[in-house]
Amino acid sequence: MYYISAHSLFNRDRVRLYDDAFVAPCSYVALSKILRTHAHDWKASARQLFRRIVFNVYIGNIDDHDRNHGCLYDPANPGWQLSDAFDIVPTISQSREHALGIGRYGRQRSLQNVVSAAEALGLSDEEARVIMDEVVGVAGWRTVFSGAGVVSSNIWVIEKVVGNSDRDLQHIEQ
Repeated sequence: MYYISAHSLFNRDRVRLYDDAFVAPCSYVALSKILRTHAHDWKASARQLFRRIVFNVYIGNIDDHDRNHGCLYDPANPGWQLSDAFDIVPTISQSREHALGIGRYGRQRSLQNVVSAAEALGLSDEEARVIMDEVVGVAGWRTVFSGAGVVSSNIWVIEKVVGNSDRDLQHIEQ
């Protein structure tokens, strides 16, 4: 197995910030374009990348820079695939911007911006909605965290991040 970071795939020594991830050379959309050309299974990679975008936005992982994404290559099964996700940390911040561009609203942390990226990833509105519902519909995370020994004060902190995303989601569904 071989690994390459999205940073290396973008082949950029500097990251310029764009208002629209559809034109940004370093964004989730740009990564999806690379995967479209080089992935072993483009559709599966696109669905997984979209799932990752939704999750990062939902939990407030705004430190989703291009060194925290990458692809694996298996010579026995030629073609690249997304590596497992790593370095995922909910962040309470005044910033509503992610490190990577997401969709039509650039790096803005909103589920509306996530929805705008679905088309670029080759997903229908229905496919995007199903993935969003699966990711944000995970019920009982508080119980799981509590059962794993996470103290209530830390659960409260995470609720502050996820609570903002819940309000974003309600706004989209109206």
